[in-house]
Amino acid sequence: MMKSMVRTMGLAAALAFAAVPAQAQDLGWYAGGGLGMFTLDSGVGSDTVLGGYASLGADVNENVGAELRLGKTGTGSTPAFGFNVNYGIDYFLSAFGKVQFPVTGDLNLYGLLGFTYAKASASVSSPVLLAGVRNSGTNTSFSFGLGGDYRFTDNLRAGLEWVAYASDVSGLAATIKFDLQ
Repeated sequence: MMKSMVRTMGLAAALAFAAVPAQAQDLGWYAGGGLGMFTLDSGVGSDTVLGGYASLGADVNENVGAELRLGKTGTGSTPAFGFNVNYGIDYFLSAFGKVQFPVTGDLNLYGLLGFTYAKASASVSSPVLLAGVRNSGTNTSFSFGLGGDYRFTDNLRAGLEWVAYASDVSGLAATIKFDLQ
């Protein structure tokens, strides 16, 4: 399952990069990441935890781009029916197409649309029962978001974005991107 998902994400990224004809040297490659607060919904409650990701992307032109992300979140906890439910995202892999709107020469707003493959874990424990149960699973979800960044130097951008990685996971993150040319 993981191999087919990675192949599918690779194909989606290749299609996104090929959507507009461009030579490889014309792409604006960048690497970066984001760190912020992710809201996780366990089904019995929600919690906000620290999370982050590393990214690799390319701007095809000033209006179109694509980005891949690999990240994880911390563990949230919710009391439910006398038990403690702990849950988190062990890792996620996202592929996004990006539509950009240059506001000024240095300020850029953008929208993200793509999907995320994630492995999540949950455990249930009770102080009364000296035992617990742990479970994990994977899921692929439609993902979307909005953000903006500001170019501080020729090679450095920083910004803020909100992304819904899945119906039960969203994140508000500060971002940083380093141009690779």
